[in-house]
Amino acid sequence: VLEFGTVIWNPNCITHIEALEKPQKKLIKQLNLRKRIHLNGYSAGLRHHGLISLESKRLVADLCYLHKIVNGGVDSPGLLQLLPFHCPRRVGRNPSLFYVDTSRTNYAQNSFVNRACIGYNKNCMGDPRKDIFSSSIHSFRKCLMELARL
Repeated sequence: VLEFGTVIWNPNCITHIEALEKPQKKLIKQLNLRKRIHLNGYSAGLRHHGLISLESKRLVADLCYLHKIVNGGVDSPGLLQLLPFHCPRRVGRNPSLFYVDTSRTNYAQNSFVNRACIGYNKNCMGDPRKDIFSSSIHSFRKCLMELARL
């Protein structure tokens, strides 16, 4: 249920993020104790058991929804119109696909459009496998999940 609604509600406060991660941290700790594995930290446990953090899952869900908006998988011209595509007059040093302006409020800064555009610019630019226009949603998601497991 949390993964499905993450596009609408994505926590930005550390306390909320930690509260959501707490059950998964407990699970990793119990798995390590049950299998008598001594790993240092939560991220090492995630890698060992082949899991990814819930924060990474939320980022993958945001980017997959952005992919669906751009490629017509979600029929919402209003959302597509909100995406700030970066169309420079000449090629410069900043090859980002989306132009993200600074926000005056936390609400605007943590909105889906801002969050997804920043996430795409940060994690997907420069990798042809993560091209939002030419890759299918399945190959895009698979590539993002591989990135999240690192």
